[in-house]
Amino acid sequence: MKIKLPKFKLFLRIILAAFITSLLISTILIALPQTEKIYSKIRYDITIAPKIWKKEYRLEMSIKPKDRNKREKKVAETKAILEKRLRKYGVQEIHFKDIKSEERDTAVVLVTIESDKDQTSVENILTQRYYLRFVLRKEGVNFEDEKNQFALYDINNYTFTPYTLHDFRSVYITKLKSTSGEKSYFSIYKPWEYKAPEFYKYFDKYAGQYAGLAIDGFVSPIIVPVTAANSSRGVTSRNPFALGVNGDGNDIKLLNILNNTGVIPLSYAQTSSKDLKTSTFTVDYIKAAILLSVLTLTVLILNNVLTKRGTFIDGLSYFITATTVVAGLKLFAIPVQPIIIIYVGILLTFLVPLFLNSRAITIAMATIGLLLSYIGMGYIRDAGILLFVVLTVYLGIKETVTYLFRLFNQIASND
Repeated sequence: MKIKLPKFKLFLRIILAAFITSLLISTILIALPQTEKIYSKIRYDITIAPKIWKKEYRLEMSIKPKDRNKREKKVAETKAILEKRLRKYGVQEIHFKDIKSEERDTAVVLVTIESDKDQTSVENILTQRYYLRFVLRKEGVNFEDEKNQFALYDINNYTFTPYTLHDFRSVYITKLKSTSGEKSYFSIYKPWEYKAPEFYKYFDKYAGQYAGLAIDGFVSPIIVPVTAANSSRGVTSRNPFALGVNGDGNDIKLLNILNNTGVIPLSYAQTSSKDLKTSTFTVDYIKAAILLSVLTLTVLILNNVLTKRGTFIDGLSYFITATTVVAGLKLFAIPVQPIIIIYVGILLTFLVPLFLNSRAITIAMATIGLLLSYIGMGYIRDAGILLFVVLTVYLGIKETVTYLFRLFNQIASND
């Protein structure tokens, strides 16, 4: 008796179809609520972003006599840099309001912030001017006096140099080997190329000596690097001005933002602040997801009945896309505001007929989402990111599901 073995190509198709099917089913199972009950050692919960907070800050900016004629311009520049710093950190909503001041040399600005970012970090960005200047030690000051340990950090013990953060094209923060042999973070100060010759010439006479970096009046000691010349090639190699910094992760991100977002022209101080009420949303997200699913199914059926377009594969791809995105959020623990998911879900539900009926429209909508993620502000930016991700995943899932059904047909026909 002869046993017929399946064709090798057919066998591969069966294995591939089984793999793709199991992968799609897995995403659906992970996306479902309470999935952790299936396997108690892992919790597939969506990571909810921190609670949104809202606060108002009063900033008083000092106008020097020489800047009185440029008051509005200086205040506008200060607000622009503050907003740039906050946006880079991911703050969603920022509003500035100028308050009339009776004092000629003072400008008052109210800053209202609404965000889910770490409040302490946001306040550090907002309240620090971070004005940096290179300084030199004054003669006659005992910097090693054990009775006055703060002498090293007191700006009154230093003389100003003409060099500030304006003179550097960037401040690069990276890990380097310290004197102990361990890797630590350092801020590397790189002067503009056209200013570099004068800058290095100024500091060459202090090579190997201690100087300082004064940031908002607090001095951090720094050693002036030694210049080494290669006489055979005539090339001058320079060790960089490097300042050791403490912290990791979020602290380094803050330092990067403060160092590389421009120099605030006005000194200022926060004089008061008050908490504000945020718009609260009480939503049963499971019920909301069920409602959106029913609405989407209704739209899909109406689209097919009225336009004779949109196949079963299109509808299935849409639902698998939704479960894939949710599964991805769960597995990678990406913090997300549930209300953003609902907004995007509602938008996509009513736009289903458009992007299901045209691949070009789907690509165009994904492109719009990508643009919003770059140029949008606040929650619009967050919604743009999610819109881009959903539609991009949809295009990939549709191709996958179409290929899967083609495999099923080939297996069924034994072709």
